[in-house]
Amino acid sequence: MFIFASRDGRHPIRPKRFSWRSWCLSGLAVGIGIGGLWAGGGPLKKIIAYPMALCYNSDMKTNANVHIRPYQDQDRKAIIDLWKACGLVVPHNDPLRDIQRKRQVNPEWFLVGLLDGNLVASCMAGYEGHRGWINYLAVSPAHRRLGIASLLMQRAEEILSKAGCPKINLQVRETNPGVIAFYEQMGYLNDHVVSFGKRLEEGE
Repeated sequence: MFIFASRDGRHPIRPKRFSWRSWCLSGLAVGIGIGGLWAGGGPLKKIIAYPMALCYNSDMKTNANVHIRPYQDQDRKAIIDLWKACGLVVPHNDPLRDIQRKRQVNPEWFLVGLLDGNLVASCMAGYEGHRGWINYLAVSPAHRRLGIASLLMQRAEEILSKAGCPKINLQVRETNPGVIAFYEQMGYLNDHVVSFGKRLEEGE
């Protein structure tokens, strides 16, 4: 903490304690006041950006009406429609089979997110005794950037942690920088490993 002297030089004055809101507003004022220098980049750009980054959190906009619960049979059509809208249904993955398989192994770890009664998100968590896995994390395109994906991941992490899982692995295509950035924000790191796969069923 800095200590400033009074005008007479004898009585120290401690600065006022600023709230987070004060710091955020200060950062905004600095950014506006010298906005003309922003375009130049360099260290100044980083200095301005840092307080603004502290103020921003995508989960601040989370809708409190989101309800997370395990998948139920009546969710099937809505889930498949969601996955199609998110581009997760591909020829070599039959969504019906994926649902049926998950219903046989820790079905309560197949989570869905509902907003105002409508299914808008999903997440499958799994654990084989060594590592946890996340699959089918999806949020309706019309309901993104509301913190719903973060809520689902936090719930999945809680479930896996209670099951004794020491680490979660997941796979993301290199061509999807937005999803990579999301997981990095959630604290996940690139393990720099090569992913291999072998299909045990024809057409799967």
